[in-house]
Amino acid sequence: MSTTFDSFLRSKIEQSDFCCSEQPQKPREPEVHVVPALSTTAPAWSGTAIVNLNMKDISLKDYKGKYLIMLFYPYDFTFICPTEMIQFNDRIEEFNKLGITTHPLCSFLFFYHVIIILYSKMTHFLLSFIFFYLIHDIKKFTKLLKFHFNQCYFKLQTGCELVAISTDSPYTHLAWISTPRKQGGLGEMRMPVLSDKNQSISRMYGILDEEEGVSLKGLFIIDKNQLIRHITINEICLARSVNETLRILEACKFVDEFGTTCPAGPRERLNITNNGPNYFNI
Repeated sequence: MSTTFDSFLRSKIEQSDFCCSEQPQKPREPEVHVVPALSTTAPAWSGTAIVNLNMKDISLKDYKGKYLIMLFYPYDFTFICPTEMIQFNDRIEEFNKLGITTHPLCSFLFFYHVIIILYSKMTHFLLSFIFFYLIHDIKKFTKLLKFHFNQCYFKLQTGCELVAISTDSPYTHLAWISTPRKQGGLGEMRMPVLSDKNQSISRMYGILDEEEGVSLKGLFIIDKNQLIRHITINEICLARSVNETLRILEACKFVDEFGTTCPAGPRERLNITNNGPNYFNI
């Protein structure tokens, strides 16, 4: 069956008049796209998305406090768009984990609370009975330590979410997601697929092809303060790289944590000084 399906795809792609083949655009009159500036607040949006096979209203404000990647694409039921969308979707955990940061005062606060706990115990019980108490009520003491440990080693659950967006209707999105991957669909999707049927979101972000009425392949990285940190716009026939997107996101996170520029090398935590890191020794 795969041979038949492959030959079918090949014959369709070779047809120049095939509407959804994602062929390179033909030369035409110059067209100006007004894209929001970097480091400015991302334009607010809202719409209906497919989330876990259900239609749900979502908006930009739902992602405040998190990194957000807005992944625009032109068409449902095509041959290039699903390849990159499936890759982004299947590696979504990498994006979720990458955006999480740990508070720098965790270690100090943890030991501080342990000292307070031990001191309070010793003031209420004689030293000769402290060990008996711990053994007798070890579960209670363990729960108390665990509670303070969790309070100290808390994580700022910024994370990173992804939202795919096109000008197709939510019903088309639902049909595409409900279609198995072997039959040209997306299958199970862990990221929302947002409908921009009225083209307002694509137009606000400057990636709407007014003549075709579809979104160009735009990718926007928005930080937890909802500022635009990164923009890329590809021709329709070009796929985007998950690895490169992760690299850019990691660089944004590095700058947010350390307040300095990010070197174009290994992005492990560096020893930041007042003079800044020595990029030439990395």
